[in-house]
Amino acid sequence: MSKKIIAVLITAVMFLFTACNGQKVTGTWTLQSMEQNGTVVEGDELDAIYGGDIEYIFNSDGTLTVKMMGQEVQGEWEQTDNTITITYNGLVSKLTKNGDELTLEQNDMTFKIVKVK
Repeated sequence: MSKKIIAVLITAVMFLFTACNGQKVTGTWTLQSMEQNGTVVEGDELDAIYGGDIEYIFNSDGTLTVKMMGQEVQGEWEQTDNTITITYNGLVSKLTKNGDELTLEQNDMTFKIVKVK
């Protein structure tokens, strides 16, 4: 009997883990940091580079709004498991979702984007 209980518990934990990891990315996210060649830029330095916060607004209908330097750009997004593909201004990027953090690796730079609470 205890083996059945353990099997049920393992299945339940796996289900919960899968459900949590597959959560949709809808909502507002902001660029927290970028790293290039081991140098991390965040906070005021990051704001100085990009003229303020960069926001990514993922809408439930698959549309995306990127706010940067006082401008808004419209795009689209789709999610497969923990990979989010965004398309805007003719660019296609793939982000990896880990909890409340998205990671974008592009060229030799890594961008960390966090969910606004």
